[in-house]
Amino acid sequence: RDRPLNAKKTNANHFVQRLVPKLRPPDGCRLTTLLASPAPLAWMEESEARKALLNAAKNALEAIGSQGEVVIGTETRAE
Repeated sequence: RDRPLNAKKTNANHFVQRLVPKLRPPDGCRLTTLLASPAPLAWMEESEARKALLNAAKNALEAIGSQGEVVIGTETRAE
């Protein structure tokens, strides 16, 4: 990285909900979200996290072809 990380605490559910509409699954493929309740908070630099999640989701949709399901979810884990 050429610049310092600018992470902030983000509602992970809202983050996912804003990104999912940008994805276009192929015909026959399902894109499902499973969001934790209560919504987890995550430290992230949104622009970098957006690129990473969109890339991973596009790769998954491409890999499963026209039949299958890609699930994008959030969860809360005890520390």
